[in-house]
Amino acid sequence: MEQKNDRNVFIYHPDPIATGAFQTGDAICDCCKSPTSIFYTGPFYAKDSDLIFCPDCIKSGVAAKQFQGCFTAPDHCDHIGDPEKQEEICYRTPGYYGIQQEQWIAHCGDYCAYRGEISYHNLTPELLADFKATWNDRPQQIWNLEQVLGSLGLAYEGYLFECLHCGKHLLYAQRD
Repeated sequence: MEQKNDRNVFIYHPDPIATGAFQTGDAICDCCKSPTSIFYTGPFYAKDSDLIFCPDCIKSGVAAKQFQGCFTAPDHCDHIGDPEKQEEICYRTPGYYGIQQEQWIAHCGDYCAYRGEISYHNLTPELLADFKATWNDRPQQIWNLEQVLGSLGLAYEGYLFECLHCGKHLLYAQRD
């Protein structure tokens, strides 16, 4: 039997192995019943959420449809007024775990690519400049940016996103 191990390109989650959304190892996809060497370990919101999916079944939307679930809740996506892009995030893109409910953020009228968790020690001058330039673009951010940056990885958990259009990096933060 041929083993599925292609890593599909997920526009909004370009490196899901690096972010921990996928793991490598031998598994059987609960959706297509095929062997896979890459399988999903991120959140799935459905009646049965303890499932293993291969990248193909997530990318095609079959996993979400077959098990009537989503990888990111629709009400936890920034509103951009494009239902097709929201469906791509919710039903065909690997999600990520947050300490509370994760949020998929948008910039330049489109959803951003999720790049992973970020802590104070990972901050670079480029990231700091981008965060300062984009922080006030996000009305949901109720905290002071300097306070968040100083406590990133301690009192606040940070999630790094990158705008697919302007290339700026955005920070989504949750309080511990």
